[in-house]
Amino acid sequence: MVDSSLDGYEMQHNYPGEISVAPNKVELEPGQEETVNVWFNPRQDRDEGRYQFSLTADSQADGQEYSVSGFVNVIKNYKVDVDVDQANSVCKGETARYNVEVTNDGIQSDQIALSTEFGELSENRVT
Repeated sequence: MVDSSLDGYEMQHNYPGEISVAPNKVELEPGQEETVNVWFNPRQDRDEGRYQFSLTADSQADGQEYSVSGFVNVIKNYKVDVDVDQANSVCKGETARYNVEVTNDGIQSDQIALSTEFGELSENRVT
């Protein structure tokens, strides 16, 4: 005999490949609750921003859907901003000096390598 008071719920979400749910199926007695864990692991190419996701529990007993929404803020672990002084005029044989400002706007420590196609860089000059 099947217990008609027991209901199973299967979890669905709207970000395939980016959301994991565990457990993705639960069976509950009346009044019983269970925590379902949701992990949002954004794609590498996902832009920074605030994203709304939905989690839907599909009732196995009556076919109804019960939904809830959540929000996640996606930030970049590694993000670098590079600014250089405005253009200078220089005669042949003279040196034009530029200040290049490199800023780590990410949330992780980073080692940043600079290069140029017109010479070699050092802490003091380009040759």
